[in-house]
Amino acid sequence: RYAYEPEPHFSAPERRQNLKSLIQNLKSLRQNLKSLIQNLKSLRQNLKSLIQKLKSQIQDHKSLNQNHLFLNHQFLSWNHLFQNQNHQYLNQNHLFLNQNHKFLFQNHQFLFQNHQSLNQNLKSLIQNLKSLRPSSLFTRTSSLCTRTSSLCARNSSFCTRT
Repeated sequence: RYAYEPEPHFSAPERRQNLKSLIQNLKSLRQNLKSLIQNLKSLRQNLKSLIQKLKSQIQDHKSLNQNHLFLNHQFLSWNHLFQNQNHQYLNQNHLFLNQNHKFLFQNHQFLFQNHQSLNQNLKSLIQNLKSLRPSSLFTRTSSLCTRTSSLCARNSSFCTRT
């Protein structure tokens, strides 16, 4: 046996018909290949356009992200600034209140010293009047001194509480 089998014998008209059919199939194949190449070129162009659009969208998203980051940073900066100003105002307010309390305390001390001085002066006046006047005058002045002394004692306890 031979591995090669001889071709069947065709008549001349059959060979012509087969060649015409082969030529027609080759022309059709050529046309299909041209169409395929055109479709591939169109696909390539569409892919390029799609890539360009995607790049543009990526750039837009980057810009939006940068804008959001900038705005977030700006708002955070303003927030910190306002908080710092608030703290400064609170600190100033506390300082003012402390100074006010110091002033009130000094004022109470002054009033207390003033009452003590007044009480001392009244006691001295009583001593002076004792030596100069009769005893009835001394009694009236002594009751005045007692009333002033109790007023001084009340103010003294107020100064101590403050």
